[in-house]
Amino acid sequence: MKIYGFDHVGITVRNLEESAAFYQDIMGFEIINPPYPMEEEEDENDGLAMIGQTGVHHRTCLLKVAEGYNLELMEFGAPTSPIDRPMPMNTIGTHHISYQVDNIDEWIEKLTERGVQFNYRKLPYETEKGTVYWVLFKDPNGVTVELMQQP
Repeated sequence: MKIYGFDHVGITVRNLEESAAFYQDIMGFEIINPPYPMEEEEDENDGLAMIGQTGVHHRTCLLKVAEGYNLELMEFGAPTSPIDRPMPMNTIGTHHISYQVDNIDEWIEKLTERGVQFNYRKLPYETEKGTVYWVLFKDPNGVTVELMQQP
């Protein structure tokens, strides 16, 4: 048995169009499957029964981050979320999504010009291979996103 890597990362969003626009227009991801109309789960054998609930209304959008790496955005019409904002990073089961970038300074400049506010300044992390730089910000849903430049 062998695991080859990640297929995709999925996040639940409040507004699928707003989130898709952020990841396409600001982050530069390519939309593979655009948002579609809300679908209703038909019975307990439907694929969304896997989340452990019935009566699910949902829709998704799939974006290509880079070759072999995708991001799935999912919006639920029902059942509604039991929380109104993302959990803090120290909550068990949640944390952040990290993207490797080629030039972190250019990304910081681009995102700042587009109104993204960073949690803190760019930080260095020393490794045996050299200095890694990273910075954190939030997407439109409050999900923590990290940009990381390897040496």
